[in-house]
Formats: sequence, structure tokens, C-alpha cells
Amino acid sequence: MRSEKQKATRKEWQKKNKERLNAIQRERYRSDERIRQRQHEYALKNREKHKEYDAKKYRKFSPEIKQKNRERAKLWYINNPEKVRERLIRTRETTNAQQVARKVKWKAAAFLLLGDKCYKCGYDDARALQVDHVNGDGAKERKEKTRARTSYLFYKDIALGLETMKKYQLLCCNCNWIKRYENNEVNQHHRVYADT
Repeated sequence: MRSEKQKATRKEWQKKNKERLNAIQRERYRSDERIRQRQHEYALKNREKHKEYDAKKYRKFSPEIKQKNRERAKLWYINNPEKVRERLIRTRETTNAQQVARKVKWKAAAFLLLGDKCYKCGYDDARALQVDHVNGDGAKERKEKTRARTSYLFYKDIALGLETMKKYQLLCCNCNWIKRYENNEVNQHHRVYADT
């Protein structure tokens, strides 16, 4: 067991190196998918408990204080247009970079799970590969999904899904369009051009 002096020394060291420790934790969290998955599962299981906690936490903020804070924020925005613009540009750049990185990561994982080449002809250039719904029910699936559908979430669902091999296959552009035409999955506009 640690003595009181050791505990005090450790606390002082932690205070001095707070930024460094936080950076290590952030990097560990960012790189370890299992940690995020565990935290996500915990949040889902304890959703009601979190709602009660949040209600108690934010009840202390009265409407008058909220109104004062809003007015102060509006004044700051009006008086600091350059800072607002800089912040907006910086946020937009980092957000776009993060979205692209996420999409690339999950797309690669989904393609790898689906075989990384065309199911019919074996073509393996990722630029021309497309995820195809085996039963041609992509439109129906998109309507059933309640959350906003971005391509990164689509690829993530494929990479993490258990039914992936039954529902999806990887096809090159040519094989995908031929399949759509033969299975009558193409709308009338495309069919007219294909027949001529």
C-alpha cells in the first residue's frame, strides 16, 4: 500500500502532467475500437440513468441564467466577426478531414469483408467496385432505415454486420449494371438508353 506521502506526490505529478496524460488517453481512445465499442454499449444499456442524471444536472440552470448566457453569446458573436469566421473555417476543415478518413477506413473494411474483388469477374481495382444488394432491395432498405444515411455509416454497417455476406456482394461497375438490367432493377429511363 502507498503511504500518504506517496499518494500526495502522485497527485502532484498528475496535476503537473495533466495535458500529457490527457493526450495519451485521447490517443488510446482514438486508436482502440474496443474501448469505443464498450463505451457505446454501456451508454445504450444505461440510457435511462443518463437521462435522469442529465435532468438533475441541468435543472439548476434557470431560464433567466440561460437567457443571460444567450445574450452574452450573441454579443460576443456580433463584436468578434473575425474570430467567428476563423473558428468556422477551422471547424469545417477538421470536420471534412475526419469524415473523409472515417469513410476511407470503413469502406476498406467493408470491401475486405466482401472479398476485395468483383464477385462475378474478379476485377480488383477498388475505384470501380460497388457494393450491390444481392436481392436488389437497396431502395427498400434505405426507406426502412430511420437514421440519416451517409456513405460512411453504410460501409460501417456492412463491416460490422453479421448478415453482410447474405445481403451484399462486391461487383465491378459493369457487372453491377448488367445484373441490374437483367433483374429488372433499372428504372425506365436507363432501360430506354440500354435498348437503343
